[in-house]
Amino acid sequence: MIRFLRRGPANGRPPNGRPNAPHRNSIRGLLLLSYGNPEGLSFFGTDSHAYLTSLAPLVGFLLVYGGQMMITTSPVRGASAFLAYLISLLAPPVLADLLCRRWGKQGAWGLYANLLNWVQILLIAVGVVAIAGAVLLVAAGVPLNAAAAAAGLAVLIYAAWMQWFTARCALDLSRWQTVKLLLFTQCGTALLIVVPSLFNPALGQ
Repeated sequence: MIRFLRRGPANGRPPNGRPNAPHRNSIRGLLLLSYGNPEGLSFFGTDSHAYLTSLAPLVGFLLVYGGQMMITTSPVRGASAFLAYLISLLAPPVLADLLCRRWGKQGAWGLYANLLNWVQILLIAVGVVAIAGAVLLVAAGVPLNAAAAAAGLAVLIYAAWMQWFTARCALDLSRWQTVKLLLFTQCGTALLIVVPSLFNPALGQ
């Protein structure tokens, strides 16, 4: 991963020979991926520039969120929240790199790492749509708790499917490999977030 962030593929081309897609087309690619169209993969770059470009707005969002928590709650809680969410962004591609090397999928890892960031952006948009749907349900007479639960469940199911679809298509994995990748990255990320708070309870407050 360090080599990827330093250089990226030679001549700005991914290992499979396709030129990196212009950044302006990433939104179109994301729209295609959002309903399961694998053609959307061709709109994303695979080099370090594409990865850092997709990571930047997410880090900016976390800085604003962490800063707000520092002001409204406490500096320690704001900093711990920022670090926890930053780990949730950076750990999955790093952990996935370990399995990609084992399975000989290093050439597709750059695309997958970039897509992980774009999927987070997509899920934010899906969350907004789910909230709007919950508001409409409440207006139609559905109890608030039921509407909120339905919206949360819908986002959770969609997020799980999108993680599965992205990993399997971008890395060209079998079903069992996809299951192992998601379990390894998600459980590993959770441990990296939870374990520090066990040794320092102030981080979990």
